[in-house]
Amino acid sequence: MIDSISALNDVVDHILPHRGNQELFWDQSNWQPLCYSCHSIKTTTVDNKLSDYDIAQQRQAGWGKK
Repeated sequence: MIDSISALNDVVDHILPHRGNQELFWDQSNWQPLCYSCHSIKTTTVDNKLSDYDIAQQRQAGWGKK
């Protein structure tokens, strides 16, 4: 039986936007499941407001490192 909550999560979101960085793109610790609608909202309200500097600072602090 398909878990109804899992079925709603149809998009893999990058917690920190990868912006073409292949290491960040494929880093599974930087992935989270979201529904399409939530992913779209997050992308337009959060991801597009993060500067490259903000992302670098979070990576340096250990986010996304295994």
